Amino acid sequence: LVKAGDKDVKVTDDMLPEFKEAAFVASHVWQLIFTKDKAVKYALSGEVQVKGKPALGMVISREGKKDIKVFFDKNSGLIVKAETRKRDPMSGKETTEERFITEYQDLDGRKVAKKFELLHDGKEFLKAEVTDVQFLDKLDASEFAQPK
Repeated sequence: LVKAGDKDVKVTDDMLPEFKEAAFVASHVWQLIFTKDKAVKYALSGEVQVKGKPALGMVISREGKKDIKVFFDKNSGLIVKAETRKRDPMSGKETTEERFITEYQDLDGRKVAKKFELLHDGKEFLKAEVTDVQFLDKLDASEFAQPK
């Protein structure tokens, strides 16, 4: 089960690829920007306005994965938006997901995302604020074990 809004949604076999894709986007978009993996392709998508500020766009492509559009604030260079197509866990329909980082915080000399907004087909889906961040030197391998 996953929680979407205030509802519990049972994950079915046909939904599993979408959750894997969402995990790929969430956990890898930042690494994909700087990877040396030759299977990853990049293309500039031009200047746009994100939340009323100028941003530069880039499309990240990898065979077998959906394209990810990433937008960088033109002044700070920080990521302000990531966009991809995915299946909505509530409706099961294909949707455009936009993830906005609306505020960063300084932690240990690093800029870390503090506030997020998530939209599905232009409609608010989720707002979140990071209240605690810990930088770890090492993670135990059990953290990545498949749940039973």
